[in-house]
Amino acid sequence: GPKTYKITVVPNDAEMGICTGTATVDYNKDVTITATAKTGYRFLRWNDNNANASRNVKVKSDITYTAYFEPLQYTIRFKGENGADLVSPITANYNTIPVYPGETPTKASTPKYTYTFNGWNPPIAKVTGNATYTVQFASTINKYTISFVNYDDSPLQTSEVEYDAEPLYNGATPTRPGTAKYTYSYKG
Repeated sequence: GPKTYKITVVPNDAEMGICTGTATVDYNKDVTITATAKTGYRFLRWNDNNANASRNVKVKSDITYTAYFEPLQYTIRFKGENGADLVSPITANYNTIPVYPGETPTKASTPKYTYTFNGWNPPIAKVTGNATYTVQFASTINKYTISFVNYDDSPLQTSEVEYDAEPLYNGATPTRPGTAKYTYSYKG
């Protein structure tokens, strides 16, 4: 009978796609080979540069056809609290975890608050499509050092007081020694 040959059809990466058409067939027989991309990937071409995902080939020898697939790419944006892009949008491959390409975002302190970077909303996740992440900041109420001093600038009490809180003096009642001319009493 006619000589038989093996045709082997494989993907460049089994995570990205599957192929059908592997067979042992008679010489010069037509075989349909098919490359099917999995979700998040696309078929590019075969190793012989043919770009048809499904095609007929004539088998004349043992041969392997490799289907090349690549990840789909998506646009990822990183936005500030005002909705403006913090950096130019980046492109990320399907199923990868995008990485913010800039310095850690900062927010200027106010007299009341100090802000620290607190991640992204929503949290960064594997790429399944275009995505937008908005910066988040945690706020801490600023504390200020409040010092109570006596008439001669000697310290009476020092404490850390939050912005907008009323400082409380809970030390001893301040005193001042009298002179020949005056006696002193605490007024506040």
